[in-house]
Formats: sequence, structure tokens, C-alpha cells
Amino acid sequence: MSKRTTREVIDRIFKEPGIKYELTEFETLGKPIHEILDIQAKTLDTGRDAGKTKYFLKSQVPFSSGKEEVQVYVEGGKSAPEEIVRQLWVYKLIHQYGYQPDEIDLEKSIQFSTEVGTKAADIIVYTDDTKETPKIIVECKKPKRKDGLEQLKSYMNAKGAPVAVWSNGSDSVILYRPYPREFDDTLVDIPRRGQEPKDVLEAKKTLLQLRTEFNFKKIVQ
Repeated sequence: MSKRTTREVIDRIFKEPGIKYELTEFETLGKPIHEILDIQAKTLDTGRDAGKTKYFLKSQVPFSSGKEEVQVYVEGGKSAPEEIVRQLWVYKLIHQYGYQPDEIDLEKSIQFSTEVGTKAADIIVYTDDTKETPKIIVECKKPKRKDGLEQLKSYMNAKGAPVAVWSNGSDSVILYRPYPREFDDTLVDIPRRGQEPKDVLEAKKTLLQLRTEFNFKKIVQ
């Protein structure tokens, strides 16, 4: 069997054609997703999977464990659509929001109280490359999934991150944590590199003022 292209593997992962086109979160990236992602085939020679072809997605940044690729599809077996969503988010953070690869962690263990839990954050963006101060946490789900928001809030509290995003590729929720254990959805976007949440809030306020002034002018004219 000939090895599949990145585009063909993505089509296999999202078996229902409509689901792939529901990844509207990434419509502004300027490229189709099969041109952003790099999926390579490996045929195993030994072990119980000998002869099987598995497909691995090259990560935009290394995982915290050091690995640089992740399995996303195996012929006749499991697929990992959430990994497609995660890597598209990493691309978006770098190319749309300006973050540097060395300011991003993937699959980072979260410590609750004095113990390290089995949970790990999908993506953590830091204020700089020292990776000491978390700025944004991103939780990625496969399309149509709706769970994980409460889990994301617990990650924000544990890491002290002021902003988080929950995304399944089409729907997203931005959480803002202005005070410990207090959350709201007043942010219309996440901060870019060099921005703080207050900058996004100010931009929203300015936009609302402009809209109000525009509407007022329409009324009085």
C-alpha cells in the first residue's frame, strides 16, 4: 500500500467531511491545514505492530518530554483529531499572536498542592523563554467535544495563569482570571506577545466607544 499524504491522512482522521470544514478556528491562518501540518508515515518492522503503517505529526515545538512528533493515525486503528487541533493552535500562537517557540510548553504536568497529578496542560504559553510565569493555557479537544472547561479552570488556579482558551477547533471559550478563583469571559481575544489582558480589555472598550459614537452620529444626522 502506498503511503498517504498529509492531506489524505487528515481526511482519514476526520472521516466525516463536514467535520474537517468545521475547524473554523483556523480559517484566518492563511493556509489550508494540510499545508500547515507535516504528517509522515512509518512502517514498523518488528513487534506486534510489524507491517503496520503509522502516521506521525511533527510538532511545531517540542513536547515538554522532549519528543518532537506524535502519532495521529494508524491504518485500521485509532486516530487523534485533538492533536490536529493542538498543533494548529501552536501554529496560530506563533504566526498570528507572535509568540516564540521557546515560550511554549506542550503536555506540561500540572502540580496540585504538593503532589504532581496525572493531568497535563495541552499548551502553556509563558511571558518569556525562562518559562517561569504562565500567561495562557490552551485546552484542546477534538471536534464536537464539549467537556473540559472546569478542568481548565483548575489548571489556571494551579499555575496562576490569567488567561486560558478552551477549543475544539470550531467552538472556543476564552477565560480571564482577574483574581484567584474568579473567572469571567470579558476578553474578546487572547493577548498577543507583549500584550497584557488589560490591553485587550482597553481595545474592546475603545471599539465599543467607536461603535457607540458611530451609532450616535447615525441617529442625529
